[in-house]
Amino acid sequence: MKSRAFQPTSDEVAAHARALRARHPRLVSIRTLARTAGGRPILGVIVTDPDACSSGQQHVLVTAGQHGNEESSRLVALALLDWLVSPAAAETRRSQRIVVLPNVNPDGAEADSHGNAAGLEPNLDHAPGGAQTPEGRAVEIAAEREQPELYVDLHACGHAGCSHDMVLYPWTLNYAEDDNLCHAIAADMLAAGERAGVPARLCPPLPGRYSGAPGRPVYPFLIRNRAGQGVSYYLAGTFFELYRQFGITHYRHLVRHLVLRHARPLVELVGAPESVEFPVRRSGETGPLLIHLVNYTGGMTRPIETIVPLRGLSLKINAPVKSARALVAGRRLVADRNGRIGLPDIREFEVIALTTTGMKPA
Repeated sequence: MKSRAFQPTSDEVAAHARALRARHPRLVSIRTLARTAGGRPILGVIVTDPDACSSGQQHVLVTAGQHGNEESSRLVALALLDWLVSPAAAETRRSQRIVVLPNVNPDGAEADSHGNAAGLEPNLDHAPGGAQTPEGRAVEIAAEREQPELYVDLHACGHAGCSHDMVLYPWTLNYAEDDNLCHAIAADMLAAGERAGVPARLCPPLPGRYSGAPGRPVYPFLIRNRAGQGVSYYLAGTFFELYRQFGITHYRHLVRHLVLRHARPLVELVGAPESVEFPVRRSGETGPLLIHLVNYTGGMTRPIETIVPLRGLSLKINAPVKSARALVAGRRLVADRNGRIGLPDIREFEVIALTTTGMKPA
């Protein structure tokens, strides 16, 4: 896997599997389940603890590379095999028998094509009469032998499923089971980019979903400039149009992070869901700050019929607190040494009157 570390070829996948078997002969065995029209072997790699009680083990089947141009799935399958032979996976090997087909479609992988040599998609070749392609038959042979309790089918290139040039938020397909997981991964990617000093770049438009991974983006998405004594940021493309159209959460987070780099808020709400509206106003020119907490947390019906009370919220005040009072609850609040104020339970709304030392008139 040296020539294309992120796009393993069929030969590199096979060599990687055989090298694992050579290093861990007690844990790893390999079966050739079928051969493609091009004569390439479709391998099944079995990993388990030979000393474990086989009758009590869970059987797991993992397939990857059913679409030849989805190189990420092959790479993930090899990473899974590497982990399965590691000391960290000892308990997994004892409790499970795992069979991994790291490259179901070797001919497609070599041609960088979606289908096999005949242009057929192996994952769709499972009719009641049995698979017609060698790739489909290989998966069926493994399934019939193992009778797995768990089946995992890995798909997609690193860029597949993204519908916009500026990618921070993945558009998941309608059969994706966990949209939140995809969004969490996108957030981690954004954070890694920020740590590296490159919050985001623009990729050239992709001809299609399976057109291959784009090259290194050359157009900056986020440009930082000095403006007098301040700082300005230029966001290229149709950033805010996309936010208005799709309400992409991480777009809002990106803007918030940029603002927080240069402006520390006086008041922060801690522990609240995004369904809490949080405007801060001043009472008159010299009066206290009025922090309005409006709770929109309710059922999925619209209009909202029942509000879910919120408990355990707090305010973080980034200035010495002189006084604080919850007007709806009718009680005085006290800030700790870190400027944190515990809030009473909030049903529909609460208003906090806050005065800080040295607070200047508006």
